Amino acid sequence: FNRGRIVLKEVDKLFEFSNKIRAFAVNSYEVDKVMQKFSEDVLKVKGVIETRNLIKRTFKELEEIKIDNTKTPLKIGIVGEIYTVIEPYVNLDIERRLGHMGVWVDKFLTSSRWVEHNLTLGHLGLSEERKAAKAAKPYISTLVGGHGRETVGSTIMYAEKGYDGVIQLLPFTCMPEIVAESVLKTVEKDFDIPILALIVDELTGEVGYVTRLEAFVDLLKRRREEK
Repeated sequence: FNRGRIVLKEVDKLFEFSNKIRAFAVNSYEVDKVMQKFSEDVLKVKGVIETRNLIKRTFKELEEIKIDNTKTPLKIGIVGEIYTVIEPYVNLDIERRLGHMGVWVDKFLTSSRWVEHNLTLGHLGLSEERKAAKAAKPYISTLVGGHGRETVGSTIMYAEKGYDGVIQLLPFTCMPEIVAESVLKTVEKDFDIPILALIVDELTGEVGYVTRLEAFVDLLKRRREEK
């Protein structure tokens, strides 16, 4: 179990690093090629050692991509219901799309964080989800189901870290996230951070979805220029 947990954490770190490199890369599509190759190769390797070696090689390939250090990318935090946050097929590959718009994306919920919260650190009160629940207390003091409380708390944490904006992802009719969305309107005013709520289901249209992302990114760019 412990070795599997370590591998899961390393995979999440790899994808986090790819999001950072994509925001700074001279050609962001080079990152896509490297990560697509990783996704294909990881199905062919066997065992923990081979998998970790593949992760290390992919890290090196990402480090070799030419970046522009003069860039100051927007930073957007992704919050919401866990499955819509971590599954690219469901969220229409939001991390990659934002990366190509020059955005440095960070997801609050990841597979490894879920494992840590539920099986290790959460019981000690040290997990990121516990910290988010604590941050949300002035707005939501009780559990509302799902990750609703953590959505509010993680948004506050992103605001305190100086992020430019937050995107909430939620499935259609998800009650905990609908509760969180109503509370986030107050958080948005109190912390002066723009928040975009995106509801996704099997009927979500790609064109309208991308248009809303582009409009949100343009809004954040204007805000930064004005400041």
